[in-house]
Amino acid sequence: MVSSAPDPSSFRKNAMKLLYLALASLLLGCQGRTAVGLVTDGMTEQPVSGLRITARAQEPADMTCQVLEATTDETGKFLLEGTCAGILYSLESADKTIYLAGSPTLTGGQPPEEQLTLKAWRSPPGQGVYVLKGDEIFAMRVAAKVAKLPLWKSTDKVLYPETIPSKLPVITGSDFLILSGKKTIKRLELRPLIRHEGTLRFGSKNHYFDMDPWSYVGREFRTDSDHNEVVATIDSSKQIRVMEEKRALLYTPGSAVPPGVYALLGEGDKRLFLVEFKP
Repeated sequence: MVSSAPDPSSFRKNAMKLLYLALASLLLGCQGRTAVGLVTDGMTEQPVSGLRITARAQEPADMTCQVLEATTDETGKFLLEGTCAGILYSLESADKTIYLAGSPTLTGGQPPEEQLTLKAWRSPPGQGVYVLKGDEIFAMRVAAKVAKLPLWKSTDKVLYPETIPSKLPVITGSDFLILSGKKTIKRLELRPLIRHEGTLRFGSKNHYFDMDPWSYVGREFRTDSDHNEVVATIDSSKQIRVMEEKRALLYTPGSAVPPGVYALLGEGDKRLFLVEFKP
């Protein structure tokens, strides 16, 4: 019986066939898989166009479908192509000033008719106090040191800013004051800054201080001893709250606050923010 040595070329051909089959299987798993979504503005319910959406696989996946991107069209719709079937993706906005509510996710390979609707909120990237004007967000920077004086013949004290800049940030009826972060929202309070045009005496008969015309936090004076506390009358029905595990936002529109200058501060703060509302 005569046996012949294996033909090396046949091994190469079979190996190539197996490799082609493996690549084809892999590509079939990632190609032709699409996901359709719609992005709307959380405030206006209008579609958000031109927003780049990033989808990141939350489990091991082929490099061709690990990170995918799509941009919304004029109707707010986007199409993610090349998702791997059965892979969970988290969706994020490439614009750091836009937050997608609800930490949205999708599973790759869903048929296009299963549209995902996302709510987009114009928001700051960090915690603190901000102003939203149109599509632009500005950090609140106008602040002053907090000073205090004992009320006349009383142990209670009144707070006031040591300085008041001539130019303050202005919030109109279409603008928003944004408090970002759960601690910021819980701690800070908007209080009216009320000016008294006359001289006021503070302290006691043995130790007193006369103050020239100035503005005080949340207190209206008629005389040294005749005064009352004043709180900000905010229309809470116009405020918008986005309270989630990863993000907490409180939007106060200019239309929700009566005209005037306000101080924004928390208990024991050594500095306060100053802002003017002109709804």
